[in-house]
This record gives sequence, structure tokens and C-alpha cells, in this order.
Amino acid sequence: MADIYPFSVHRISFAERDHRPNEFDPLISAILPSFENLKAAVLHYIYDLVSDREFSVINDLTLQLHEKDCWISKISLHPTAITVDVKGTNVSGARLEVRMDRDHFEKRINRSVRNVFTLTKGLGDKLWIVVSRKGKWIDYHETNLKYRSYSGNKEDQLISYLDKRLELEAIVARGEGETTEFKFEVSETTETTNLMRSVCAFANTDGGVIVVGVEDRTGRIVGIKGNVNREKDRLTQIIRGNLTHSPRIKIDRHELAEVSVLVVEVTKGENPPYGIKRDKPSYYVRRGATNVAASPEEMRLLVANQNGAYPLMTAFRA
Repeated sequence: MADIYPFSVHRISFAERDHRPNEFDPLISAILPSFENLKAAVLHYIYDLVSDREFSVINDLTLQLHEKDCWISKISLHPTAITVDVKGTNVSGARLEVRMDRDHFEKRINRSVRNVFTLTKGLGDKLWIVVSRKGKWIDYHETNLKYRSYSGNKEDQLISYLDKRLELEAIVARGEGETTEFKFEVSETTETTNLMRSVCAFANTDGGVIVVGVEDRTGRIVGIKGNVNREKDRLTQIIRGNLTHSPRIKIDRHELAEVSVLVVEVTKGENPPYGIKRDKPSYYVRRGATNVAASPEEMRLLVANQNGAYPLMTAFRA
């Protein structure tokens, strides 16, 4: 961080006994969390870890804090343009750089304002935005829209499409991927099982969206056959009734290419693993654009994630 971001250095010394907490004098406040010693408090503050182990007291602590006096506050996407809002206490003199695939824009900004850039190639996949001053990065955002879920994720909440139809059109145009799957239809036989696998895989990995009424191989929009509302209710019952326990899902009707499609939005599960009910439940994860049976190691991590003991298992995606 010190090489590209403006920062300030803070050094705290605990060499003096009077300033050094001991095991009988933990850091306690009536309105703040309590920790057994300073190192545990620092680990929690910086790494969001709460340790149950004993640590030796550190003598000196050096912190480098990012000095962010302006930042990217909102990104809005349109088929032919991108809008970037920059706010802060000291926007004057900052430089805004935006890249989306082959489009590249640079602009010096002097106040908090909405900056609109016209895309010559239309919406692409890779978005890269930097706010800098005198060669130092102040704020930075990078995302791959191709792998962004229908409603985004916690890291991408500052990005929004102007409407859901536009976002859905962009998703269909990009094709299937880690967080997107298409279904021509969901029949009473094979496709029902495939739908269950997709729901489980998305819930066990990073969440995703299943668009019913789109051919999976070609991406051609064919729409829902028959009564759309009845099909929506049927899909809801299938999902609720065939899983070991249900993740958060949302099924909505949308109009694309003058036909109706159903969008099944699966949120990343809070209580993995999610499986299909059978004599012996089966569990799936998402790898690329494919659902695969969870390996023993992945199952171990899914169970550990439920207990909050391990990082999220997205590291195991191929």
C-alpha cells in the first residue's frame, strides 16, 4: 500500500510498564468490545479476527493508515455510457481514470460531481476505475461484470444498472458463467434435477442467477411456455421441497425480446452445505459454468464455514 497510496504512519510504544496491558487487565470498556490483550484487539481491528489463543504482548506497534480524502461513491451503467460519482473532503485536483475493455478515459476533477463517459464499444466485461493525485492512488475499483451476480455482491454494491431489464439483457448477452445459468425449460424429469444442482451449487459457492426461458447453448431467448405465474409457483415448490434446507431465493418475471422469462436469484448461503434430498443427500459447488459434486475437502470446508471456522470456500473454484 505504501508504494501507490497516500498514507500516514502511526507508531505506538508499549515499552513502559505503565502502558502495557497484562493478562489480569484486559482492554475493557462499557461501550466497546473487550479483548484479553492488545494483540488480540489489533488482530480484530485489522483482520476482523477474534482469537481464543493467548498472545505475548507486543512492545511496539506501527500502523500505516490510508489517507482517503475522496472516493468513488457510485457507478451507474448504461448500454452506451458509464457514470462515476466521486465525493470527498478534498476532491479538487484529483484525476479520474476509467477503463472498460477498449475504452479509456482520463479526467481531472475539481469538485464532487457526476462524471459521464460515452462508451464507443458499448458495455464490456472488465471495468477498472482509479482516482489519484500526484501519482498516488486515492481510491480504486475493479470488477469483471461477466462474473458479477444478478444483484451484485457486498463488494460491488456501489455498481448499479439503470434498470433490471438492462442488467438482465447484459447477463444474457454474456452467456453462462460462474454466477449465471440458462434453462430452456424445467421439465418434470431431468431438468428438475439439473435445476436443483444449480441452486445448491450457487448457494454453496458465490450465489448466482438462473434464467428460465433461454437456451443454454445458444443464449437464444425463447420465453416461458404456458402460464408464467403458474410456472413460477411450480419452480418455487420444486426448490423448497427438494433441498435439505432452503437458501434465500427470489423468482421474478421479466420481459425480454417480447417474451416472458423467469429469473431465479440464489443468494450465497449463510448455512452451508445445501444439498438435494435423497436417501443420501448430494451436494454440489460451482466451478466455472459447471455444477460439480463437492469433494470431501470442499465438504469439510463447507461445514467449517457454517461454524465460522474457515474462510469462504471460493478459493477451491477451478
